[in-house]
Formats: sequence, C-alpha cells, structure tokens
Amino acid sequence: ALCGKVSTAYEGEATAAKFYNVFRKQLQFIPNISSEVQGARLLEDEEEQSAKGKIETIDDENKVITFSLFDGDVSENYKSFKGTLQVMDGEYGGLVRWS
Repeated sequence: ALCGKVSTAYEGEATAAKFYNVFRKQLQFIPNISSEVQGARLLEDEEEQSAKGKIETIDDENKVITFSLFDGDVSENYKSFKGTLQVMDGEYGGLVRWS
C-alpha cells in the first residue's frame, strides 16, 4: 500500500480570521469567492471526481480544520483521504496551509 502526505501553502489577501471563518461557518459561499471552485468540482482539464465529505475535527484556537472525503471515486482510489486546513496571520494577509 502507498501512503503519503502532500502539503502546500500560500498567502491570501483576506485576513487569517476571515479566511478561516469561511471554511468554519460559510462553506456554501466557496463557489462565490473562488472562480476555481464550483460546488466541489475540479477544473483545469482534470476528470471530474465525486465524493462525500465531512469535517472531522475543528480547532478554533489554532485555526485548524480536518476534512475527510469518502465514497464515490475517492473510495476507489484511496483507503482514506484526509485534508487539513491551517490558517495563520501572514505579513500581508492570511497564510493558508493545506496538507
């Protein structure tokens, strides 16, 4: 079996608190905020995949949310698939780390 972790980080224009709040309490607005996200669809010449998702853990103090994806196409390719969002204050906005 293969296992691994992929991580990326970037600094956004919104403050860490505002960015975190969207994922914490306003997920339904993601398609309105980002032209890259339409529902839960992946663009850029990739095959559309389906999955269900749920929030597993929330740490409001450290601004960390862990998501779990399951069912659909994700289950065909992965035994488990989790994503972690961590938001911190950066120099010009919120520093966002996905892993």
